[in-house]
Amino acid sequence: PTHVLWTRGFTKVSSSALDQISSHRDANMFATALRERDAPNYRQIVLQPQDITSIRAAIKHGNKAASQAASSLPGGDPGGPSVWLPISEDLTPPRSIINSAQLERELIHMFCNAIMYNPDPDRGPGRAFMNRLRDEEEEAVGYRVDEDGVVRNTRGMFVEVEKLLGDLRSAEKDREPPAPTVTGA
Repeated sequence: PTHVLWTRGFTKVSSSALDQISSHRDANMFATALRERDAPNYRQIVLQPQDITSIRAAIKHGNKAASQAASSLPGGDPGGPSVWLPISEDLTPPRSIINSAQLERELIHMFCNAIMYNPDPDRGPGRAFMNRLRDEEEEAVGYRVDEDGVVRNTRGMFVEVEKLLGDLRSAEKDREPPAPTVTGA
């Protein structure tokens, strides 16, 4: 693609959507970036980590970059609720998020990372985590270990977030201007 669609009201709409996502019962595991001590070897397995805080920062950065790109268009900023901008690294994830399709991509990326890291209890915070606790002479009294709990919760949250994103996409699609035509060879 040569252009990317910037939705001007996306920052406000996405903030509302991210607030709903953040209030999900399982959202706490996606709130901030994981630390090595909380998820051993996470950075070796997941090469492009993603979390809700980083997504919020990318939306903020994207809005600033898109405003600047729109004002530098030939003829100036055309106005309107949506603007097609020449694609650049400053207008695409992971650095920036400027429309619902990009937001959806990054949220799915976040969920995929959780599933990719957690399927093997010896690799993720399953049995290996509990063995580490025992080795440090700590006890997990009163807690039952659910080896597949993170994956199951991630999938459940994904289904609910996908419904929310579907509503966001359809509202954005109704206001979308026609795609720019590419001239020349």
